[in-house]
Amino acid sequence: MTRAPVTQALKSESAVILSLMEAGPGTALLRRLRLSPPMSARAGATFAVALMAVTWLPLALLALADGDAFHGLVLPFVYDYATHVRFLFALPILVLAEIPIARRIRNTVNHFLAASLIEDSDIERFSDAITDAIRLRDSRIAEVVLVVVAGLACWLTVHKGLSAGDGTWYQPTMDGPYSLAGLWYIFVSTPIFQFLLLRWIYRMMVWTKFLWQLNKIDLLLTPTHPDGAGGLMFLGKAVVPFGSIMLALSAGVSASVATKVLSTGARLDSYWPVCVTLMALSIIIFVGPLLIFSPRLMEVKHRGLAEYGILASQYTQSFDRKWIPAAATTDEPLLGTGDIQSLADLGNSFGMVRKMKFIPIDRADIIAILIPAALPGLPLVATEVPLRVIGQHLLHLLI
Repeated sequence: MTRAPVTQALKSESAVILSLMEAGPGTALLRRLRLSPPMSARAGATFAVALMAVTWLPLALLALADGDAFHGLVLPFVYDYATHVRFLFALPILVLAEIPIARRIRNTVNHFLAASLIEDSDIERFSDAITDAIRLRDSRIAEVVLVVVAGLACWLTVHKGLSAGDGTWYQPTMDGPYSLAGLWYIFVSTPIFQFLLLRWIYRMMVWTKFLWQLNKIDLLLTPTHPDGAGGLMFLGKAVVPFGSIMLALSAGVSASVATKVLSTGARLDSYWPVCVTLMALSIIIFVGPLLIFSPRLMEVKHRGLAEYGILASQYTQSFDRKWIPAAATTDEPLLGTGDIQSLADLGNSFGMVRKMKFIPIDRADIIAILIPAALPGLPLVATEVPLRVIGQHLLHLLI
């Protein structure tokens, strides 16, 4: 999309269309396969079922044909919970998550104009940021890079992990040849899954750059905005749907841990660092871009404290001169006077400036992101910590 149509749409106050999902890496291939991008529930379900049919169904059929599905091995196919969760649960979520996230991103971008955060003189720069984001989203170079990285990452990580196996459905004998199901798992199923993950990471990179360009614009932020973030708290709401991506990641990791624990007798506590690291990285990837606005919000807060501090000094001095010395002699009634209300309003305004946040996201929004990430791990945690204790901690966080 060129700059002119975007600018014209902005000036005509029509809806801003910036979606990180409606195109980008993989979209051209989908259309060649007569599959539309999953921008509706029906299209998303069709796409998800097609991917499950390509990634999981051949594994099941090949494992059955080789006799590795139910018995005779340390890890038959049916007991590999990580594979089932990855391709039957996490993969559809990575696809269907595009629908709510795309809607939230569009609304968020529109909000900058609807809330008059962009001056008329900066419409061109706002248009440039949108055009640049669309150009990066549709980059053919990025698509090729993601495919190559997915392939390399698949071979390096999966090959190393599978080589350590002994009596599994993908490698029946240690250091022996892979089964047909194992070859499909290595060269088809896993690259598709990793490509979907990398595509989300790339989209977050595009979104981060877009926010970086917006931060360079002189946004009309006010230190007394009721949202407590100068008018940018809506950005935190845009992050909430990304909890579905964290749900998919957490489900895959939790299922892998469960498979290791049940099939090899590994200790659960040895995997806590991995789970904690995953949660931390997820927060950094999805919430971290909001830190781009922290210096601007700090500047707005400090400016507000100075300006409202001067205003408060001037008003309170005038209030004291008028009411304190002459309180006993003045004929003007103190009750009901507008001066008292104005003093209270000024105090409330100054208090709002003092409480202004540097990161445009609420505690409730962060919890809404973390809960989906924590849910898949609850069955594992419940093996060591009673569910009652877990529920009490979750309730404490919510309250």
